[in-house]
Amino acid sequence: MRSFVLAAALAALAVQPARAADRPPSLAEAVAECRRVVVAEIPEKDRAAKEARVGVAIERLHAAKEDGARAVEAELAKLRAAGETDVFFQATAAEVILGARGAAGTAAALEAFRGVDPARELPYLWTSLVGAAATRDARVLPLLRLVLATDEQSTPASFPAHAMRVPWPLTLEFVYGAFGPEACDDLAAAAASPDARVAASAAWELASLRCPGARALLRPWAEGADEGRAAAALRALGTIGDPRDLPLFLACPDRRETEVRRACAFGVWELSDLRAAPAARRFLGDEDERVRMEGVSATAHLLDAEGAQALVARRGSAEGEERARIDEILRAVSDSSGVDREALGSGDAAAWKKAIAAYWAGRDRHFDRKDGDPKLDRAELARQLARWEQASRVELRDPGASMRAVLAVALAEDLPALFRARGRVLLRQSDECMDEVQWLERIIRVVHRRSVGATKPNE
Repeated sequence: MRSFVLAAALAALAVQPARAADRPPSLAEAVAECRRVVVAEIPEKDRAAKEARVGVAIERLHAAKEDGARAVEAELAKLRAAGETDVFFQATAAEVILGARGAAGTAAALEAFRGVDPARELPYLWTSLVGAAATRDARVLPLLRLVLATDEQSTPASFPAHAMRVPWPLTLEFVYGAFGPEACDDLAAAAASPDARVAASAAWELASLRCPGARALLRPWAEGADEGRAAAALRALGTIGDPRDLPLFLACPDRRETEVRRACAFGVWELSDLRAAPAARRFLGDEDERVRMEGVSATAHLLDAEGAQALVARRGSAEGEERARIDEILRAVSDSSGVDREALGSGDAAAWKKAIAAYWAGRDRHFDRKDGDPKLDRAELARQLARWEQASRVELRDPGASMRAVLAVALAEDLPALFRARGRVLLRQSDECMDEVQWLERIIRVVHRRSVGATKPNE
């Protein structure tokens, strides 16, 4: 088994197969080969040879199973006694331990990672976290919590074979999405952490997995004085999309904290309740550019006559990226409605009335069945969901028609199976799997929003 720790450490190099040694290294030699591997300190001319030797060593440790696990644990004890940190070796040790013991090795893997900062070194933890998540075994949940100690400033994960960087919060999705909603209770417990990063990450995943009880847990945060928790809660509650939270989003533009207002604008877009349009418009005059940018998007998303005129008025003083975003919105509305762009840009009320009617007709009827769409019944949907989970793949020959067919029969009781299928697709860890993940997420979003009585659930 080739180590993804090695791939992460040497991602700048072309990945080459490990060369066969004259003889297999002993476990002691294999451990020694994996110690103090710092790519930046290896002369470029020596890197390929070092990669080959390390690859052979890691394969040897994995092949030895429990003996390999004991060998790396013995070396970890020496490392602790010396007060040393060796991120590459610690990550390799965790992989070897989990490979030998599975979920039963969780505590030992956590001990291997002691002293490693997930925010800085997430690529080294990545394989262990995702591999543990794939087991869907509750015993690995303490290990998964390591990814919660990250935020948007943290080092991204990466898939070197696909030249894909994975920033927060998508990193959370690849780990907790693979595990699934069975992590909800543990995420709720993690949300109580005093670490702001852990709390915010937990809130994000509580919403992403549509965890029961998440709304009750997060509402007090949204109204509280803690800026970080309030912002995290507003983002999460918008994603959950329960119309009972509308009053929160009508009030939060008045918050003094910039990050809370930015999260509020994000949440207004996610809530997708047309009654929140007045809140979206208020952000257009915010003193902070990032808040205004979120407000532009939210106002366009909840488009009404007042919002259209507010966007046109804001365009007159907007600059740079903000002006470009408003222009992009005008182009998109013009293209989709057939209404003259110049008329929209001038604020022509009749032109906007026609354009807004076309905009909402398109959104509200987006998932209506069309002639020629495939037809599913409940039994066939269940079989399809099981096939997607087993294959870790969704065949998207005609994504729109297939989505309409699923949404014609899907119910809230199908959400667990949808999450299971999405989790297995995520395990493919590639750019090409993302279209399928987003397709499934769109279905999950609509089915969940219908179940909570959203006023316009077809988002």
